[in-house]
Amino acid sequence: MDPKMLALLGAKQSPQNMPGKSDLISAETPESNPAHQLLMLAVCYRGLQLASHNFHNLVARTVFGQDHSFFGDLYPKMEDNYDAIIERIIGLYGDSSINLQNIMMMVSQKIQDAPNASQENKVFYQYCEQMLKYILSEIEQMAPGCSQGTMNLLAGQADEIEVLLYKIGRRLGQ
Repeated sequence: MDPKMLALLGAKQSPQNMPGKSDLISAETPESNPAHQLLMLAVCYRGLQLASHNFHNLVARTVFGQDHSFFGDLYPKMEDNYDAIIERIIGLYGDSSINLQNIMMMVSQKIQDAPNASQENKVFYQYCEQMLKYILSEIEQMAPGCSQGTMNLLAGQADEIEVLLYKIGRRLGQ
C-alpha cells in the first residue's frame, strides 16, 4: 500500500500491510480516523441493506402490504448509501483500500443479532430502528473530521435516516 495512504490511515509499514496484503482497516488504525469511520459506516449500511431485504421477504400477517412495501423501499436506500460511502472511500483513499472479504466479514458480525423470523413484524422495525439510530450517531461523530463534500454527503444521509426513524416510530406507535 502507498506509504502516504498508510500514514493517512494511521497504520505502520509492516508485512501485514505491504502492497497486496492490506485493506483499509487494520488493528493499528485509530477509530477516530475518517477512513476507518467511513468504512464502518459502509459496513452498517450493507448490514442493514441485507437485513431489511430479509425482512421484506419475511413480513407477514395483518399489515403485510405496508410492511412489505416499507422494507422493499428500505433496502435499496441502504444499498445506495453503502455505494455512496464506498465510492467516497475510493475517491479519497484509492481502490486498494477496499477488501470485499473483510467488508463482508465485518457485515456478518454487525448483523449477527438480526432477527430471522418473528411472530410480529414489529421486531423487524425495532431492529431497523436500533441500526438507524446507531448509524445516525456514527454520522454525528464523524462530521468534524471530514471534508466539506463528505459532510454534505453525510448530512443528506442523516436527513434520510431521520425521516425513516419518524416512519418507524409511527409504525411502532411511538
